Amino acid sequence: MNRMLIIDDEHHIVNWLYDLFTSLDNPELEVMKAYSGFETMTILKRYKIDLMLLDISMPGMSGFDVAKKTLEEWPATRIVFLTAHDNFEYIYQVNQLPNTSYLLKTEDDKTIIDTVNKALVSIQKEQEIHNIIQIADAREMLINHLTQQEILRLLVHGTSPLSKNELLLLRQKNIPLRFENKIYLLYTQIPGNMIHRASSKINEKIITNLLTYTVKYLHDNFIFSMLELRRDCFIWFLEENRIQENALGMPSVTFLENFSEDMVTVIETITNKSIINILYSSPVNSNNIRYISNKMNEICEKIIQKNSQNASFCTQITETDIEIANENEQSLYHSLNSLHPEDLSFYLTQKDRDSYLLLLDKISSFCKKGFSMHDLNIIQVYNDIASSLIRYINQHGLEKRIALKIAVYPLYYMQDFQNWQEAFQYIQSIAGYLFDLISDTENDRNELLLSTVETYVFNNISKPLTLSEVASAVNYNSTYISRLYKKVRGISLPKFILQSRIELAEKLLLTTDDSIQNIARESGFDTSQYFSIVFKKETGYTPRDYRQSLKFSTPIKRLSNPDKI
Repeated sequence: MNRMLIIDDEHHIVNWLYDLFTSLDNPELEVMKAYSGFETMTILKRYKIDLMLLDISMPGMSGFDVAKKTLEEWPATRIVFLTAHDNFEYIYQVNQLPNTSYLLKTEDDKTIIDTVNKALVSIQKEQEIHNIIQIADAREMLINHLTQQEILRLLVHGTSPLSKNELLLLRQKNIPLRFENKIYLLYTQIPGNMIHRASSKINEKIITNLLTYTVKYLHDNFIFSMLELRRDCFIWFLEENRIQENALGMPSVTFLENFSEDMVTVIETITNKSIINILYSSPVNSNNIRYISNKMNEICEKIIQKNSQNASFCTQITETDIEIANENEQSLYHSLNSLHPEDLSFYLTQKDRDSYLLLLDKISSFCKKGFSMHDLNIIQVYNDIASSLIRYINQHGLEKRIALKIAVYPLYYMQDFQNWQEAFQYIQSIAGYLFDLISDTENDRNELLLSTVETYVFNNISKPLTLSEVASAVNYNSTYISRLYKKVRGISLPKFILQSRIELAEKLLLTTDDSIQNIARESGFDTSQYFSIVFKKETGYTPRDYRQSLKFSTPIKRLSNPDKI
C-alpha cells in the first residue's frame, strides 16, 4: 500500500483533492491531508509518506522547506508541487530537487490524477527494482551455500580424513574455509523438525536470513561455512581471519559465545520456536571434525530429552565433555521418516488446506499398500498424524463442532479399523471436515474484526480518522484492514467512514436544533463549507434544504443521481 499526503494552507484545495482521490476507491492508496508545513512534519514523525501533493507558497514553512526536510528523511518520496502561478523561479527550484515534478492548480482533474498515477507507477517500479536486487543478492548467497554442501558433508560423514586433493577441492567449490587458522564448530538444532523438507520456500528464507545475519555479525573477524545436516540441524564452521585477529578486542571463544547467544534470539524470531546451540570451545581440524560433530549431536539429543519445557538452550562444551559422552556409532542423520508426517502438522497450523490434503493423500496411498495392521512403522505414522489433529482440535476448542460431523475417538482408538485403507480413509475424512470448520471460523473472525473496526469509527466519528489510525486501534496492518474491508464489505474503509459521517449528519439535522457548523464538527468535517459540499454531493441536497424537510411529514428522499439536480 502507498500513502499520499496532500498539503496546502487553503482548506478548500485540500478537501477538493482529498475528495478527488478518495472517490477513486483505490484500496492500495491511503490519502491523508495537512494544512501547513508544521503539521506535515508532525505527520512525518508517525508515518512514512510515499507521495506528496505539496503547495509551494505557505505561511511559516514553504513547500520547498517541507520538501527538503522530507527528502532528507525519506529520499525516495515522490513530490508533486502545486502552485497557482507558472513561475520560472519555482520551476527552476523544483528541478533542483530529486523525485519532484510541477503541476498547476488550474489543471483539470484528469491531468492531476494522471500525474499522481504516473508517480505511483514510478514508486512501484523502484520498489520492484529494489526487491529484485535484494532477491538477487540473497539468491547468490543461497547458491554459494548450496554448492558448498557436498564437500562439507565429506568433512562430517566421510569415512576417512580429507586428503590434500579434497582440501584443494574446498577452494574449487568456492568454500571460504582454508584450514590455515583456528576453526571452531557451532552446532545448532531446532527441536521438533520445524524446518520442513516439503516447504522449500520457507526453508530457503530461513537459511538466507541466517546467512545474512552471520555475515553482518562476524564481519571480517571470521570466515565461515554452514552445513545443513538435517532439516532441523546445522553445523557452522568458523575459521579465524588472521588479517583481523587483533580486531576483536576479546578472545575468539568469547566472541563466538556472544555470537551463539545472539543467534538464539535471531532463530527464535525467524521460526518462532526454541533452539539449542552448542559451541565447541577448542579448535578442530579436518581429521577430527567428524568425530567431534557426532559427539555434539549425541550431547544435543540428551539435552532435548531432559529439556521437558522445550526452552532454548545455549552452551559451550570442551574436550572433556566430548570424552565423557557415550559412544554411539549409529548415525542419526539419515533416520528421518521418508513420509515426513511432521509436515502435515505445519500445514495444519498454517491452515494450508491444499498442501495438507495433497501430502496426506501421498502418505495414505503409501500406507494402504497391504501393510499389516501390526506394522510398527505405519502405526507410528498414523499416531503422528492423529496426534497433530487431536492437538489442533483441542487447542482451538473444535471437539464438539467436529463431533457433529464425524466421530473423533478413532483418532486415538484404531482397533475398529480392519485395515490401513479404512484407517486412512477416516483420517482424510476428518481432515476435510476440520478444514471446513477452520474456514467457517476464519469467516467469523473476519466479521468480528470488521465489526470492531466499525464500532471504533462510530465512537470516534467526530475525529479526523485515517486508515492507519483505525488499523492501529485494532492492532492490525493498515494494508490488511483495507483489503479485508473491501473484500468483505464491498466498499473501501474511507468510503464507509464518509457514509457514516453523512448518516450521522442526517440524523442530527432532523432530530436536533444544532447549528450546521456544530453538526459539521460533530460529524467529523473540517469546516461547515466543506461539510455542505460533501453533503450535497452525497445526498443531492444542502444541509439546510435537508433540514427544511422536517417541516413536512416525511423527510426528503435521497436522489439516485444527485448530479442531475
